Amino acid sequence: TRRSSDLVKKGLNRFVWDLRRMNMPTIDNVYIEGSYEGGKIAPGNYTITLKIDDVEQTVPFVLNADPRNKSTASEYAKQDELLKSIETDVADIHVAVVRMRNLSKQVQSLMDLIDGDKSKEELVKQGKSILEKVTKWEEQLIQSKSQSYDDVINFVNKLSANYIFVHGEAGGNIPYVTAGHQLRFNELHEEWMLYKNQMDQLLKTEVSTFNELCKTLKVEHVMLPE
Repeated sequence: TRRSSDLVKKGLNRFVWDLRRMNMPTIDNVYIEGSYEGGKIAPGNYTITLKIDDVEQTVPFVLNADPRNKSTASEYAKQDELLKSIETDVADIHVAVVRMRNLSKQVQSLMDLIDGDKSKEELVKQGKSILEKVTKWEEQLIQSKSQSYDDVINFVNKLSANYIFVHGEAGGNIPYVTAGHQLRFNELHEEWMLYKNQMDQLLKTEVSTFNELCKTLKVEHVMLPE
């Protein structure tokens, strides 16, 4: 599914679709060597829906494979499934990082307000622990030090960049998914599930405890970011 820009002119407009899914979400000020483009859809039967205000028009269409390409429907489907899985995980990782960054900003802002208050020392201690754990957690998922092409030589790629690499390798016009592609994705997915569980546990335990102490001390508590 892709949407055209809202900035259109009155009259006849032309939209050119590159047959790709929506781009994967990015993170501000984080550079990854590779493309955030969604994968190209596989040949098959589809529908196009044009919606203008409350009026919708839907038209079926068939996307044919390149006749020079002798790949089978099964090979296209296998590639499509892998690329979708990678795109889902990358989106989840980047949304999670943004969510936890917002949490850190709230915790830090609250700590700045109570800094120096002896009666709030335990709250400050807990806040610092949360900030340290979020920073350590994020460092496993993205390489925030990379800002340009040359930086990838100096700073080790992290989890999301490794996903993007596999996506680029497996996303060619000829659908050729190797056992290595699939194995690497499985390894990355298992690693992401580990960090996702760490995030969930941090929110359920330390952040919840932090908020309860805020209530006890009558301090405005932080809101868990959606």
